[in-house]
Amino acid sequence: MSNKSKLKNFTFTPNKVVIIGLGQLGLPVAKYVKEHGFDTYGYDINQKTMQSAE
Repeated sequence: MSNKSKLKNFTFTPNKVVIIGLGQLGLPVAKYVKEHGFDTYGYDINQKTMQSAE
């Protein structure tokens, strides 16, 4: 069986999302993604931002 035929039957279903930067744009995006059923992880270099996002 060739690699192409193996990939033809492969379905990619992402279920984890990482948001880098939890500022004015990142935090609302993280909330939206989480509300839609994805495992959501966030990171920001500012520790206070990280704590408030939790």
